[in-house]
Amino acid sequence: SSLDVVILAEPDAEHAEGLAHLLDNMPVGEVWCSPFVESSRVTARALRKAHERGVRIRRLVAGDRVKVGAVEYEVLYPEAGSETRRRAEPLILRAQWGRCAALLAGAVTPEIEQAVLNGNVDSNAEILLIGGRNAGGACSRAWLDAVRPAVVLMAVGAEGQWVEPSISWIEQLKERRIEILRTDREGAVMLEWLPNARGARGFVRRRLPGRVELL
Repeated sequence: SSLDVVILAEPDAEHAEGLAHLLDNMPVGEVWCSPFVESSRVTARALRKAHERGVRIRRLVAGDRVKVGAVEYEVLYPEAGSETRRRAEPLILRAQWGRCAALLAGAVTPEIEQAVLNGNVDSNAEILLIGGRNAGGACSRAWLDAVRPAVVLMAVGAEGQWVEPSISWIEQLKERRIEILRTDREGAVMLEWLPNARGARGFVRRRLPGRVELL
């Protein structure tokens, strides 16, 4: 097996070590990341490994668009022209395939949410992917109004490894009738949709041991 693209959504040690593991175990075509990742030594080492193996590295900023097969990715963050920043920045993308879209938000913060909202871009997506570390401090009402997700896929570490999402935030999602899938409860999650599907609510759903499939 092989991977066309690995998206380094967050420039931290955990994600960088995951990238290094993938590079050691299967062919990878490209690595996508934000330009602001070298502040992490672990990330810098993983990217050097990718470079040494001939893997193309794309450093993306808001406004960039990349098409892989039938899926078009638009970068919503980090903002272009901010090369003077010293802190590591995550990569926020919106993936569009036919009538369905997914927003890969990762470690979104209130400041990042506001930057995306100020960018006057299309952030609407049926599927919202976020990291569990910051779930309690982000995803404001304005953000949810703009994204309007039907499903939130939340990466939450098992046994308290990551921050537990706040009860009030979970209740807000329930009030909006947004389905919540958590990796600490569901296990590994695979999302798959068909070109003719009309949004995440119309998918046929079946659950398998260790993963969830949305078809």
